[in-house]
Amino acid sequence: MPWTNLRATQFHDLLATIFDVQRWLPVTFAPDGFRFQPVDIGTVADHLAELAIHPPGGRAPDLGGPRIHSLRELARIHRSVVHRRRPILSPRLPGKIARGYAEGWNLVPDNPRGTVTFESFLRERVSR
Repeated sequence: MPWTNLRATQFHDLLATIFDVQRWLPVTFAPDGFRFQPVDIGTVADHLAELAIHPPGGRAPDLGGPRIHSLRELARIHRSVVHRRRPILSPRLPGKIARGYAEGWNLVPDNPRGTVTFESFLRERVSR
């Protein structure tokens, strides 16, 4: 059966949830070296719809959000938008998965898409 597969970087919602679940802790954990290129689900949905009207193409180019940030930067943005004051703790984590995030295995710097940044996503979410 013919197919098209699109891989995308982490959605804004995932990163917001990572910070939201820490709201009861005295600090926010954002491991050192971790980088993300969060993407809006609407941007991914639009691209999937675009791919769907064409013949199957196998693996489509991976898609990422408009900006790359360290997890610590994303934690600062989240803290600012949701008006929290707790400190951000950035321990260095061992292991292959931590090294992968530090080396950017989850990033797509050559294919940024969309205009919705993590900050604008959060501001829209807070205003609802």
